[in-house]
Amino acid sequence: MSWHRFLSTMSWHSTTNCYVLNPKEINYHIVNYMNNAYEKRGVTIDNNSSKVINVSVQKVELHDGFWNRSATLQVRVDIPDIKYMNDFSTLEQAGGTNMYRALEYSIHEVTQKIVEDQTIKSYILCQ
Repeated sequence: MSWHRFLSTMSWHSTTNCYVLNPKEINYHIVNYMNNAYEKRGVTIDNNSSKVINVSVQKVELHDGFWNRSATLQVRVDIPDIKYMNDFSTLEQAGGTNMYRALEYSIHEVTQKIVEDQTIKSYILCQ
């Protein structure tokens, strides 16, 4: 994943002097990243499957300090079939690089936590 993909998720708001994030875009990147992670683990993505995994961004914070850029990301996973709901969160540092990279690191880390969650694995693999 390249931080260039996140250019559409953030824009500078000159009135408030802060970045404005588009949570739908961030959610889109998370779902795509999850699909890629599952495919790499041999799970076939079937758009006709009756299984539903709802993914929603609960919180995104970007922190821009001197040589310290970081992103906090909290994502909720809800699986109605088994009445499972869990929040996955992370705070990732990007050092002196840009905030897009910090957001990318956060999406990667949260996605890995979701993909490795035993309850979600069992649901997807019908165990």
